[in-house]
Amino acid sequence: DRTRATADLPACRDSATPATTTGPVAGFMVRCMDDGSTTTLGKIQADRPMVVNMWAYWCEPCRRELPAIRDAQATLGDRVRVVLSHTDPSETKGFDTLAALGIEELISVSDQEEELPTLLGAPPVLPLTVFVRADGTVAHVLIQPMDTEQDVLDAVEEHLGVTA
Repeated sequence: DRTRATADLPACRDSATPATTTGPVAGFMVRCMDDGSTTTLGKIQADRPMVVNMWAYWCEPCRRELPAIRDAQATLGDRVRVVLSHTDPSETKGFDTLAALGIEELISVSDQEEELPTLLGAPPVLPLTVFVRADGTVAHVLIQPMDTEQDVLDAVEEHLGVTA
């Protein structure tokens, strides 16, 4: 798939790292946008605190939030696993949006049926960000956009206890 190849997104999971096995999202199957394979959020999380941001290419607040999340991930480094979950059936439009925003270094998955909010008992709104502790338990579900890198860092510190 040419679009997938040109997107050059990071690998969805590190096969050498053990998966997080507990919590509501550990066994949740997602499609990796980097290679089209499927995996679980637990394998992606791999016993680290994790932020899962649900977005769609047509969501304007999501488009504003994604660069802030990218910048926060760069600041946080390996201490927190950040995952973007595109909730629209059109992966191509998701790739195009990430490219247009210059976002190539974040793990990206597809939840095309928007099953994750249902699993978490969250409202069907976007953007939606889930903060998951290293043990797999959900610390918080945020249903408002984070407009700046500092907003993201503050939320990570508040809900996961990880400081920048």
